[in-house]
Amino acid sequence: MREGPKEQILNRLATSYGHLAAIRRMVREEIPLLETIRQVQAVRSALLNVEELLVREALTHCLVSKHSRLPQEVVEEISGVLGIKSNPGEPNP
Repeated sequence: MREGPKEQILNRLATSYGHLAAIRRMVREEIPLLETIRQVQAVRSALLNVEELLVREALTHCLVSKHSRLPQEVVEEISGVLGIKSNPGEPNP
């Protein structure tokens, strides 16, 4: 993994970890549920950003690799990991 994206991913994971710790504390201390839900949304957002960065890195790696597979194989594998289904006969997005 390239150094720049690696640092971004580690920073976003640290942010997620902080939000998760806050959620645990909020549940333990019975903080109002709407505040807790906001923290859950923050974790979800941070993890989606991590996922996006990882997908970009995977695509970059596949595109620059000397032993790269066919683009459709890469799309299918990434789609499978992300749980994206395509309609038969239609290309994946």
